[in-house]
Amino acid sequence: MSGRRRAVHSANDRFVTVDAADWHGRSGSGLDYTPCAMAPRYAADALTRFAGDALRRMGMEPAKADAVADVLVEGDLLGHTTHGLLLLPMYLAEIEKKQMAVAGEPKVLADRPAAVTWDGQRLPGPWLTLEAIRLACERARTLGTCTAATTSAASPRT
Repeated sequence: MSGRRRAVHSANDRFVTVDAADWHGRSGSGLDYTPCAMAPRYAADALTRFAGDALRRMGMEPAKADAVADVLVEGDLLGHTTHGLLLLPMYLAEIEKKQMAVAGEPKVLADRPAAVTWDGQRLPGPWLTLEAIRLACERARTLGTCTAATTSAASPRT
């Protein structure tokens, strides 16, 4: 299955199979793997720890790093490889260039009982999405509905 990662789910284990062809030649990935006949399998929890550790080493707040790592690995497990660990090298590069914030909170642009809009302040998208969903669900339990919208239109931090 060239060019794709596959997830294997069993009763207690979750594995991501990484096809080296998926990484080979990817622009901006910083990885240069050579395709091989046997694609390696990695335990999802080990990949999550690896990704979270890498983000924390770049200075990301632990809760944000863990959330981003969880979302990236879950993307691979669900077969959405474009939103999986393939993004990790790009996230690390953005952090290094100060184009992604590693700490802070979104700025509230508008806040109504059933709708909120945030400027994400260049914080990681997976974490922002989880926070927006958490807030929308909390409000929807009381109000019956809630919409949360985020943007990262702020200029990069220097």
